[in-house]
Amino acid sequence: MCLLAASLGAGELQPIGRHVVSGTSGQGRFTFGGAPSCDASGNLLVELPVGGSIERGPLMRISANGRDVVRLEPNSVSGFASAGQVACALGRSGQAYVLVALGRKGKQSEQSIIAFDSKGRSSKPVQLADIWGKSLAVFDSGRFLIAGRSERGGAGLYVAGADGQLIRQVALVKEPAESSAASVDGGEPEDAGPPLSDSTFAEPTSDDHVIVVRRTTHGPVYRVSSSGEVVQKFDLVPPTGVTNIIAIKVSGSRLAVAYRTNRDEKGREEWVLTTYDLTTEVRIAEYTTNHLGVFSCYTSDGSSDTFGFLRPEDDGLVIVRATER
Repeated sequence: MCLLAASLGAGELQPIGRHVVSGTSGQGRFTFGGAPSCDASGNLLVELPVGGSIERGPLMRISANGRDVVRLEPNSVSGFASAGQVACALGRSGQAYVLVALGRKGKQSEQSIIAFDSKGRSSKPVQLADIWGKSLAVFDSGRFLIAGRSERGGAGLYVAGADGQLIRQVALVKEPAESSAASVDGGEPEDAGPPLSDSTFAEPTSDDHVIVVRRTTHGPVYRVSSSGEVVQKFDLVPPTGVTNIIAIKVSGSRLAVAYRTNRDEKGREEWVLTTYDLTTEVRIAEYTTNHLGVFSCYTSDGSSDTFGFLRPEDDGLVIVRATER
């Protein structure tokens, strides 16, 4: 589908508030293992690499005002002391989900999803059946959208039930000449396209869908239902001078896409944010971030946008709220 775009210039975001995250003062420089997740109330799920390495974790759930910080401990769950953390996601209601892998001697590793509430208390782990994921998103209904692979369908996107059972493979493209993946729900064969586990972003919506965006500058954008159907697809209109997409966020019927640009004269990376109306598929606005931090949250009431960022300052890790100047 061809996307219409309004003729617009880039606005500049102005900070309107800041909150220091409790307990982070004096901890030095922070780096993040991917863009933080944000729920509908502004609570954050942040992953910090260990000692600057590529090892994943620890995970922190941070309240919108930064006062309440809970460390999530998948390895403290009974039977998962040696499990490796694979991915994490935050549901719109604030529950955190961690995908872990547990090796079995002489067997292929098993993966499970462990849910944590706002106090860091874990629920019973859900073992995945015939899926090995690299990333996940959570539908409002409790189902999961998992990017990874399956023995029956190869690499692609999959919908799994709240019980971990594979429901179906999501077909993002139709290419009969290359199709070899069959629908796992007994339907007609479908093609899931090229491997997606390292090439997509996914964010849940308020109507039991997940928005999936390819990392290329033009997307495309897909709206995927909890039954595994692609119900919408459109291309993005990227700003000039951007290199790639680094994060997406969804608020109501609006989508915010963060792009990376080339470094400035001081060697700093600038981010450009664009917003879209998911109903009309029209690009609404474009903003420069002026080095506010790592894009972490987005809320829109349909007429104005507010963005959240995380950045390290002298007094600790800081949540910054910003809107158009």
